Amino acid sequence: MKKTAKRITAIIISILFIFTMFPVQVFAATETKVLNLKCSDKNFAYEFNNLSDYARYGNKKYLIKVKPGTYHVRRGQQLRLYSNTTVDFTRVKIIHSANDNTLLRLGRRGDDWDNYNKGKGHPGYTGFKNIKIIGGTFDGGGNSQALMRFGHSSNITIEGSSFKNVKNAHMIEIGACKNFVIKKCSFSGFKGKWTVSTNYEAIQFECLTPTGNHFSAYTPNKDETPCKNCTVESCNFKNLQRGIGTHTGIVNSYFTGMKFIKNKFENITGYAISAVNYKNSKINGNTIKNCGAGIVFKTSILDHKNFYASKKSGNKHKKYVKMKSQINNNKITLNSYKGKYKNVAYGIQLFGEKLKKKSGSVPAGDFRCAGVTVKGNTVNLNFTGYGIWLWGAMANTVQGNTVNANIKKKASGGNGDPIRLQGSGKNTVKGNKLYNKTKGGYASNLNGITLYSSPSNKIISNKISKAKKDGINVGYSKGNTISGNKISGSGNNGIGLYGVKSTVITGNTVKSSKGYGIYTSTAKKRAIKTESKNKISKSGKRAKNW
Repeated sequence: MKKTAKRITAIIISILFIFTMFPVQVFAATETKVLNLKCSDKNFAYEFNNLSDYARYGNKKYLIKVKPGTYHVRRGQQLRLYSNTTVDFTRVKIIHSANDNTLLRLGRRGDDWDNYNKGKGHPGYTGFKNIKIIGGTFDGGGNSQALMRFGHSSNITIEGSSFKNVKNAHMIEIGACKNFVIKKCSFSGFKGKWTVSTNYEAIQFECLTPTGNHFSAYTPNKDETPCKNCTVESCNFKNLQRGIGTHTGIVNSYFTGMKFIKNKFENITGYAISAVNYKNSKINGNTIKNCGAGIVFKTSILDHKNFYASKKSGNKHKKYVKMKSQINNNKITLNSYKGKYKNVAYGIQLFGEKLKKKSGSVPAGDFRCAGVTVKGNTVNLNFTGYGIWLWGAMANTVQGNTVNANIKKKASGGNGDPIRLQGSGKNTVKGNKLYNKTKGGYASNLNGITLYSSPSNKIISNKISKAKKDGINVGYSKGNTISGNKISGSGNNGIGLYGVKSTVITGNTVKSSKGYGIYTSTAKKRAIKTESKNKISKSGKRAKNW
């Protein structure tokens, strides 16, 4: 027995010695195998999909390197990608020369989506994963189809690519995806007519709604999954209808960890960025130039056509939800690109609402926008609109922003204000600088800060110069505090109060107002809860009907 044991021990030692001399690669799935694609333009889509299918069923990570050149994707063709695949399109141009399919998408329409798992499709984020697209120019050929479409997937990166030339379509559509990064890409050349009802962002992020035809490419599994941890960084957007964003919402279904940072937008007909139901998200450091509108952050949608009741997460919404998000350090210039934007313009808008009864499919509930920080932004208003507009917004902070009004052109919606609060309460507006450089024209009723039907806000330590009308205008609101503001050169009153109750006005400096330093339309003094330590000089009477 002892001799047998000794022999076994010797054999084991010998085997271990051999393994140390010749290491075995145990984790083959972590290797990357390079697949070179060299083919004619005629066979491009066929050969690409052959390599992609080969990578799909392998046990490694794959890198498909496409030979530089120009290729076409024709009628009946579509490029397909699967998990654990990187594609290098460096110095490659692909032209979409048909109008029947998306240029590139994950999986095949039939076996991977519509009929997968007995018609249930991929749920949540369980579709494809670990995919990267490097470089390349993707030309839509003026067709009305998206260039790329992704759904129910995770860990996807697109870097250094160019997208152009689509008609009445998005360029990239992303639904129900997480950990999606688009970096150092460019988007340009939208073709089509502008209408108020169209929603063609270059990059569209959406949740997959179970009702209607929204994002129909990923039927049947429209399970209300939102996007999560998606980043668009250092990209350029030019000559488009809209830039990045979301125009659909589902009750209690929130996008989280969204980041739109350090992007540049120029010549955008509508808004540059739209965020609907975003929590713990950042829209920071973007430059927006010559656009119809800048950034909109919504927790409801006004006409309710794209805001849906939930079949999965419940519809109770008794109190507004704090979104804990940032809109910081953006530079925005509004010029109404090509004069096509006919809505009321805004640099930054926070929008929500409280519904007392059901509207469309949306149940009654408190959908007011809350918990957003708007800080350190610069907005240049070159046509009528609002610099920063809070509409149905609660408990937000607007701090350290600069708004320059230099109105030159007219858009429908009438006059505008650097900062406007409308149906909004418990917000803090602090340390902003508001300048009016408009000479005549369409901004005759422009105030510095307007509060309309907005209670319990704090308007603190703002600097307001040369408002066409009132420096601070408060209408039909109660419980507001106006303190420590510096107001100069107002065309009417420094501070104007109209139908207000229990307002605190203290420590403000008002200089050179053509009207009154502080004006109230209410004859009863009790409309002003506290009025002390205000400094008024070179203005009209201290107060009227005081």
